[in-house]
Formats: sequence, C-alpha cells, structure tokens
Amino acid sequence: MTDSIAIPPIEPFRATIRPPGSKSLTNRALLLAALADGKSIIRHSLIADDTQRMLTAMGKLGFEIRVSDPEVMSIRGNGGVIPSGAADLNLGNAGTTYRFLTAACCLG
Repeated sequence: MTDSIAIPPIEPFRATIRPPGSKSLTNRALLLAALADGKSIIRHSLIADDTQRMLTAMGKLGFEIRVSDPEVMSIRGNGGVIPSGAADLNLGNAGTTYRFLTAACCLG
C-alpha cells in the first residue's frame, strides 16, 4: 500500500477569460467618455439598475448616448462641458451614479 498518488502533468493549453462587466467601472467609463472630447465607444459594459440610471441621467443632462447592443455604448463627449444647465434626475439607490454625477455637475 502506498501513501501517495502520482498525477501526471496536463498538456499546456491556451484560454481567454472575460470577467463579467462591472456597474462601477461602466459608470466611470460613461462619465469619462461624456467629459472627453468627441465620440467614445464602451464595450463589455454591465447594464444594471445603476448604469440604467446613469444613462438616463446623462441623457437628461444633454449628452448624446447610443446603446446599440446591451454591452456596447457610444457617447459623444463635450470636452468637459455639461450641455444642460439644469435637469431633474431620479437616481434611485444608484450610489456610484450619485457620487460621480454630483462631482461632474460641480464643473458647471
């Protein structure tokens, strides 16, 4: 009787892994794209309540956003300028949306 088992090594393999999107990273990317100059495309985003609230709020603030696929969004940035001077925003319980948009709206 032996106390060990021999496990032969497996052959090397290649794999690609794509982790699921993050609502926090998606909201950051949306805001950065809106504050940039020109068109940005965000891929592999996560559509959750927080990101839906961010998309709706950014639309009310006057940003041009298109969602062509649940994971692909294009945003036309305004070079650091928020198009609308006032908007009623319903952000629900979207904490990252509150934090990011509060700071961005302070830009004027």
